[in-house]
Amino acid sequence: APTDPDFVTLPPITSTQAGARMVWDRATPFVIDLNVGAEDIDGLGHANNAVYVSWLERCAWRHSQYLGLDLTEYRRLDRAMAVVRHEIDYLASAYESDELQLATWITDWDRRLKMTRCFQLKRPADNLTLLRAQTTFVCIELSSGRPKRMPAEFIEGYGAAIPDSDVPNPLAGH
Repeated sequence: APTDPDFVTLPPITSTQAGARMVWDRATPFVIDLNVGAEDIDGLGHANNAVYVSWLERCAWRHSQYLGLDLTEYRRLDRAMAVVRHEIDYLASAYESDELQLATWITDWDRRLKMTRCFQLKRPADNLTLLRAQTTFVCIELSSGRPKRMPAEFIEGYGAAIPDSDVPNPLAGH
């Protein structure tokens, strides 16, 4: 679980998602808005690849919070979903002052240990997809760091976000 205080004090999330106006790869995304700042830019003049990973983490955390599973709840349950694998396709660059939208979906899980989350990063100004990613998480016991079965609260909370089937969005043309 991240130790950055931003993950504890994030602004409230409303149920009216800004991403509803975009066409996404899958239906019913959870979407956050991002602005590329000067601090995100590397020596090549575009957003550094490590920044994209931090955006994925931020989006996943906000979605977890939206589902009622924040850091306080993780600590109470002595459980967390820890990243074990990132697969990232960098498709186009983001530049300073770009306004972006990052969508996420929980696309698979075993209701015991593993969960898979997919991401799509878009620039609304030109409707370009900049990134697609998939992250695999494993449930761990915070006190030991060892894999541990998901508690009922995780099954209930994360389960609410899992579609009956992973159906691509028919409006997405990729």
